[in-house]
Amino acid sequence: MNRKVTSVSMSGDNMAVYEKGMDILRRENKSISEFMVDSMKKLIKEHGDGNPTFTLDHFTQNKEFQATPALFRDDTTIRDFLIDMRDTGIEWNKIGQQIGVWVSIYNSLERGKIC
Repeated sequence: MNRKVTSVSMSGDNMAVYEKGMDILRRENKSISEFMVDSMKKLIKEHGDGNPTFTLDHFTQNKEFQATPALFRDDTTIRDFLIDMRDTGIEWNKIGQQIGVWVSIYNSLERGKIC
């Protein structure tokens, strides 16, 4: 079995975060190693394909291109984006249609159907 030992350095304000985090892990009977593996799995799932950046040519060369918040962004970012889109009227119907596509595919998969 392979094994990797890693050390972590904490100082200043991070000490309070570390202590509170360790208290929670103890309360949940979870080791720091388990927490790190779980956190790494989440990081890989959410960012494994990278975070592509959008260059200006996406906007100038393709008039259909629309940048939106990523699927796993926080609620506030998504809500603020949708409110802005609704209030300005820009592409509002397209946003609704695209969300409908996601929901339809998700529901089909939940029912065990492959679209």
